[in-house]
Amino acid sequence: MRIRRHAPAVLLLVLAGTAGACTGTSSQAQSRPTHQTAAAPSGAGTPGTAADAAAGPTTYATPVDVAGLCKLLDYAPLAPVLGKAAGAPQAEEKSPDPSSGRTASCGQKLRVGADSGPGGAVRTYITVWPGSATAKQQFETGRDEDVKESAKDGRYEPQTGIGSEGYRIVDNMSSESQAVLELTVRHDNLRISVRVLADRGRPWDAASTADLFDRLGATARAALPAIHQAVPAG
Repeated sequence: MRIRRHAPAVLLLVLAGTAGACTGTSSQAQSRPTHQTAAAPSGAGTPGTAADAAAGPTTYATPVDVAGLCKLLDYAPLAPVLGKAAGAPQAEEKSPDPSSGRTASCGQKLRVGADSGPGGAVRTYITVWPGSATAKQQFETGRDEDVKESAKDGRYEPQTGIGSEGYRIVDNMSSESQAVLELTVRHDNLRISVRVLADRGRPWDAASTADLFDRLGATARAALPAIHQAVPAG
């Protein structure tokens, strides 16, 4: 059963107060869209943490309180661009079929200076599947559907160096001054998807977008060992 993920940009817009998903099992994957074969992003490299692919397989247990995983997230890497966390965080479970995987949905406003200044919102989905084979299949299905539904020009960029595999997407709602970006990685039976609505009050160029993607990567990279320490399998 496919858990229909709410449109990430809509969730972020609601969270940020700005005026105008998680994956379960599926009977078969969508056809894979055309994707970029660009060089590895600037954030790629040897991760250097015990939870990364370079350290070997790691399995995550499913906690009783899945939404409690949201407390382990640290958005400090985003602060220099979008500001520190502002307001109470949101945390809930999005798992209509727990037998096929459980997902926490974590939301947080970010703000620089006054309410009218640059800032945005970040929403992170943390999914734990029963095993790595299911996780890999559902990761690929979710990626292809994300690309089909949300990606600008129907393309994604591979994300390497964090966990087992990953991808980056620029959402088709991104504009000159607002960027809606998504970075998703899988490590064994765990997936983390970090999506940000970023408004910095001036145009986003290629360099600033790449920098923000690297900051999303740093957020996901730090979350992996924290989650594994909290819910180690076995």
